[in-house]
Amino acid sequence: MVAQRARLDVPEVKLELIAHLTNHIFASGYLATNLRTKVHWQANCGRRVEEHERLEHLLEAGHGANESACLRLVVG
Repeated sequence: MVAQRARLDVPEVKLELIAHLTNHIFASGYLATNLRTKVHWQANCGRRVEEHERLEHLLEAGHGANESACLRLVVG
């Protein structure tokens, strides 16, 4: 397992949906673009996070707020 943090405090990027976050990660070069169709997000509880979910709502619910409640981008 490999873990890497992605920087989110980029003012020129508008991250409203999980899809926007995913696109930001690929556009920033964190992952190769050919993997885009092979990834999905997962909450700490194991629930699959859908691309249309609002990032603000996930953060307000505590997902992605700290290391013990992180959001994971799963490849595969």
